[in-house]
Amino acid sequence: MSDDETLIQTVDRLKIAVDQLVILMHGSRELRVSGIMEDVKRLTESVQRLERTMRRRRGNPSQWFVGYVMASGGILLLSTTVCNILNIPNDLGAALGAVLWLGAVWFLVSGMGMLHGDQ
Repeated sequence: MSDDETLIQTVDRLKIAVDQLVILMHGSRELRVSGIMEDVKRLTESVQRLERTMRRRRGNPSQWFVGYVMASGGILLLSTTVCNILNIPNDLGAALGAVLWLGAVWFLVSGMGMLHGDQ
């Protein structure tokens, strides 16, 4: 407050500052400005939705293990040595390996809890 400023001018300046603070905190529909309180509420709801989603996405270690074994088996079936030991043609081994890999992808992804989605 300067020396030549009157009490009424000081009160007017404080009123303007308080009005700006209210707009900052609560927003203004006329100005189309969201306030800090609305932003915090929206972000809190977003975090709560993410927490609910993450709680639903629990991993299943047994499915993940089955997927890992299937993927390993698929890789082994691509080897001509393994196909010769099992006495199957290389083409059949490659086809079975591809089928095992497709199944392994499903088991691995499901075992990590990613196939449950947002229910």
